[in-house]
Amino acid sequence: MISERAKSLPEYPTQVINARVLELRAKGEDIISFGKGETNFDIPEVSKDAVRKAIEDKFFGYTLVGGIPELTEAIIHKFKRDNEIDYNKENIIAATGAQQILYQAFQVLLNPGDEVILPQPCWNGYPGQIALSGGVPVYCDILSDYKLTAERIRPLITSKTKAIVFNSPNNPTGAMIEKEELQKIADLAIERNLFIIADEVYEFFVYDGAKHTSIASLNEEIKNRAIIVNGVSKTYGMTGWRLGYCGAPAPIIQAMKRVQDRITSNPSSLSQKAAIAALYQENSWIQKLAGEFEKKRDLIYKMILEIPGMKLPEEMKGAFYAYPEISSFYNEDIKNSADFCSRILEEAKVALVPGIGFGSGNHIRFAYTTSPEDLKRGMERLQNYLKT
Repeated sequence: MISERAKSLPEYPTQVINARVLELRAKGEDIISFGKGETNFDIPEVSKDAVRKAIEDKFFGYTLVGGIPELTEAIIHKFKRDNEIDYNKENIIAATGAQQILYQAFQVLLNPGDEVILPQPCWNGYPGQIALSGGVPVYCDILSDYKLTAERIRPLITSKTKAIVFNSPNNPTGAMIEKEELQKIADLAIERNLFIIADEVYEFFVYDGAKHTSIASLNEEIKNRAIIVNGVSKTYGMTGWRLGYCGAPAPIIQAMKRVQDRITSNPSSLSQKAAIAALYQENSWIQKLAGEFEKKRDLIYKMILEIPGMKLPEEMKGAFYAYPEISSFYNEDIKNSADFCSRILEEAKVALVPGIGFGSGNHIRFAYTTSPEDLKRGMERLQNYLKT
């Protein structure tokens, strides 16, 4: 009854863990969750005001498939101000979340059998979306140090390779691709006639004085091969509003709009108004927020390394994740990261995500998006449990 295509898709481990967290909390359990990659700060007041006004104005109807003109202009403004990329309206699309943007990018780029190179570990949505689009994921192993490099990518390129996908800062590792290495990846893509799909949703969550660089800003040649994906979920805390956007060459954008017209049509009209207000804001408050996340990064990194047996190659440079290796805890009852996380949730009341969904059965993912108080409390629980 169910198609082989649908049956081939595993459940997201994040969703499995989060569902169990809700069950336990419904029973009165005090669960501290490091599961969801969802920030805990409030959305901008200007976005709330924009939605209230849109409701008063009865702005409820269908809009253009790729977003209203005012949103397109706001996205163009954002790319110019924050990323030093000049786009025209023909280069912009908005959709129901960055996840939809990514799926549509694979849909319009890939023919059956086309290969897409992506780092391993990586966000668990990419491989399934590539497969659903008829493509073949080809993994670049970066588990030793979490660094995606042109040198590691080059041997994986074949006559079937169509694109390279990455996000920097990275989910689940928190690693960043430095500008010098980004240029080498861009040069390789130009040399081998490949597209780049760059997922930049964590661009403002960078630490230690680092600065995010968008690959499309390096030169016009790579800009004409780059699909830059972003959204309002992470930066503005608007996860449930489902508003993603993209800058890319005009033919790709037009094809994405044709696909979107058959799937969801326009993104939410109210979310578009909220996004416009958010995107025109100055970034000083976001930078202050990133400073608060840097403090949480420092705390969780220190406390992870205090647990004998947990290993991290280096301090995380961005996003809000840590991805330690935990195989030293395996025994007859705990054979992989899923077993480990299940035991920790049921007995220590701390929710973690198994690394298997991101490409490694020997790792787990922490999302340090909770309050500093709960972060410290949860890590102390974990430390005490693992000591006994």
